[in-house]
Amino acid sequence: MMRRGGFTLMELLVVTVIIGLLAAIAIPSIERIRERGYRRHAMDVLMAIYTAERGYFAEQGQYLGPLGLPPDNWRPLGIDNPNDARFSPVQFTVVVNVLPPTFLATATRPPSDQLTIDQDRNVAGGWNP
Repeated sequence: MMRRGGFTLMELLVVTVIIGLLAAIAIPSIERIRERGYRRHAMDVLMAIYTAERGYFAEQGQYLGPLGLPPDNWRPLGIDNPNDARFSPVQFTVVVNVLPPTFLATATRPPSDQLTIDQDRNVAGGWNP
């Protein structure tokens, strides 16, 4: 009897099941790693905003703001525009009050996760990984 080359249907099914199991284990882990990366990115940018705002306050006696004219004008703080959706879905805003001089920087990740930092370096908010 001559045997043809190739795989049996059973062998192909076993390989498919094994690949499916590996994917089911790996994909949630990759998602958690990505979400931690987004959170770390948000904290890094918030700390950069904090440092820049405190430095500006030390020199000028006021915080820089509002940062909305034009919408993505971060250059006065010496920060590249962090609101580039090609790199991260996190959006950043800064709200400045004149009296008393305060600021609140916010990182928002849709749909509702937020992290904030203020002039006293108080960090608040939650981030669901």
